[in-house]
Amino acid sequence: MSLKYNTIQLFSTLWLALGTIVFLLGFCKIYYALPVVCGMIWIIAKQYKNNTDRKDLKLSYKHIGFVIFIALLLNLLCGIGGYVVQPNDHFGRNAIFSDIVNYEWPIYDKTQNLYMCYYLAFWTVPALFGKLFHSLDVGFAAQLIWMTLGSVALYLEVSRYMKKARLTYFAFIYLFAGLKIVECLLYLPIFGDSGWMGYMFKVLATNSSPTSFHAGPIVQLLYDPFNQTIPLFLCMMLIFNNLKSKYIPFIYALIFLYAPLPFIGLTPIVFYLFLKNNSYFSNKESWIKIFSFENIIALLVIIIVAFYFSANINGSHKGIRPITNLIGDVYGFAIYMIFEFIIFFAIGYKVCQNKPILWIALGSVILFGWFQVGLHNDFCFRTNMPLIFILALLLIKRYYDVETSKRMRCTIVILLLLGGVPAQIHPFLRYISTYFVYTHQNQVVLNQYQKVVDVKNMYIMQQTKTRNDDLKSTFNCGSWGWMCDSFKGKPDSFFFKYIAK
Repeated sequence: MSLKYNTIQLFSTLWLALGTIVFLLGFCKIYYALPVVCGMIWIIAKQYKNNTDRKDLKLSYKHIGFVIFIALLLNLLCGIGGYVVQPNDHFGRNAIFSDIVNYEWPIYDKTQNLYMCYYLAFWTVPALFGKLFHSLDVGFAAQLIWMTLGSVALYLEVSRYMKKARLTYFAFIYLFAGLKIVECLLYLPIFGDSGWMGYMFKVLATNSSPTSFHAGPIVQLLYDPFNQTIPLFLCMMLIFNNLKSKYIPFIYALIFLYAPLPFIGLTPIVFYLFLKNNSYFSNKESWIKIFSFENIIALLVIIIVAFYFSANINGSHKGIRPITNLIGDVYGFAIYMIFEFIIFFAIGYKVCQNKPILWIALGSVILFGWFQVGLHNDFCFRTNMPLIFILALLLIKRYYDVETSKRMRCTIVILLLLGGVPAQIHPFLRYISTYFVYTHQNQVVLNQYQKVVDVKNMYIMQQTKTRNDDLKSTFNCGSWGWMCDSFKGKPDSFFFKYIAK
């Protein structure tokens, strides 16, 4: 069989757009939401109609079956839906999702006089199924199915970019990771304490970072900020597969409610393409293009979502990253850049057809690494996600390029294994823990293995439950609920006073 490129693009765009469409219709006053939603649907239909790319992607039914199976399996193992042990953050997200299913939108807590305010686009569509069937279990199953469909769309877009479908793309993306083991060996003996070897094991086993700067391996991005990762990657592929499209600002706007910090990381790239594609400022007619219907709808989506996020209490915590040790931070930043990005940048540079985009992404990471938004390291961790995906994509392209030597292909495989295999320790521990949960065995027996090294809080230790073991409403689940500052929305904000239902 064959899939036309414009059909793949329509499928991907609809998947990405639906999360925001459901939010607008469910959370906003109808006279604000309906015109914007109708405009979005009109743009998607027009984009499909005007797409002149009639090329085909050749796929067998067997190949499609394998793609769906691999996408479903990977999402299941990454904890989507809560069928295996999940990272800690999921406990709060599960509670948030339960309230999105069980309570009227927008979600409001009368006792605290606070609204839920969170980047919840991914959950809106699965939550509709949970509401329709009055079942939280259906909602969680819908999460797994919905993310699987998004992963299939991403695979098809990557295949479209590479002009050939290969199942090995899954392996390249899943294994892509920076060389944290090298970072540990270069940083911890100098700036760590006497127990740095044990701490190195903790870093590798929890996919954290030896420095104050962090770039997640893609496997971590798939199981930790999973609600942001696939939507972001899919948005980027829609842009990269249509670099001269006038619809780029619209596609870009769709990612905002899914992933606000990666949205910021993507902004310089989109701004560059926005200026480059149409030479907006060269004459009067070019200026008029700025106010095209597509751009106006994109801007309205961004403005509404921005008003929504501005209600968040944690939004007031922003500024330059605190520096505790100038020499240590500068040195840590240097090895972070080299072993997370520069090495892969050098390998992928030759096959990059749009080098300004690559340089802009690199410059953005250098700049954004020194800022902090919120209470933790998330701004650095999230704004570098676009570059991480670009480098993974270029690594695939370099590997399959006909001019690539056998030695370079071996080098790429070695780098993938050197970075990717240690990143699998954390998922592997979660799978072991899942086995103990489902067989009703006492997990305390696993603690004895921690004695091999000095790893104080390392173990799955705090991650030994599936979502059914610890699922509570966010109205009573304490620090992991949306009542912690990260998820609080101020009722006197512009959004909740004037735009929300």
